[in-house]
Amino acid sequence: MKFEPIVTAMSTDAGLAVRRWAIVMIPALVLALAVLACGPNTRKAEAAYDRGIAAQMAEDNSKAVEEFTEAIKQDPEMATAYYSRGVSYAEQGNLRLALDDFTRATNRSPDLTDAYHKRAVTHSATGDFGRAVSDFDRVLELEPSLTEAHFGRAVALVAMSLHFRALEAFDRAIELDPTNNEYYAMRAMTHALEGNDDLAVQDIDKAVELGFDNPDVTSSIQKLREQ
Repeated sequence: MKFEPIVTAMSTDAGLAVRRWAIVMIPALVLALAVLACGPNTRKAEAAYDRGIAAQMAEDNSKAVEEFTEAIKQDPEMATAYYSRGVSYAEQGNLRLALDDFTRATNRSPDLTDAYHKRAVTHSATGDFGRAVSDFDRVLELEPSLTEAHFGRAVALVAMSLHFRALEAFDRAIELDPTNNEYYAMRAMTHALEGNDDLAVQDIDKAVELGFDNPDVTSSIQKLREQ
């Protein structure tokens, strides 16, 4: 009997400890379960993304958009899903939606070169050449030897009448890919705009030698030979 008060006290202390633990831990456990329930479902997101890529390859961009949207629903931070959906939007001609998705992709993955590149190309398609050049610059920070970015940047600079800078960009593109006839043809036209007739003729001759076949461009440059 003499141990009863001690046992009772111990039982009381244990009960208080359990209640205190419950007060602290139960809300934390509920919160953790809620996060798990609402958090990204990586497996479902990846499965939807793979289906979207398959639809893109089959040139079914409507289906691709649907699947990429499902991937984003399952994982709202999946940068590649935004990028890929943007590509499908661009293929459908929905350039504003494409631009929005490319931006969402770069916000989530600041080193996603493809997203900057596609956004640059899309800006050029909408006539926003200043933003296009900025995005091409970012692409070249990430991948300095990406020939298509040098060429796209050059074309955008021509559209802005920044011919000298454009010629530098064409030079770099040709240095990286000296067999691309389109690069020589575009540089020829830029030389012609700058009044560099001899260089324009020289470039168009090289373009034709490499297989360039656009009679309108060729004849307009060839006329410079007669002046």
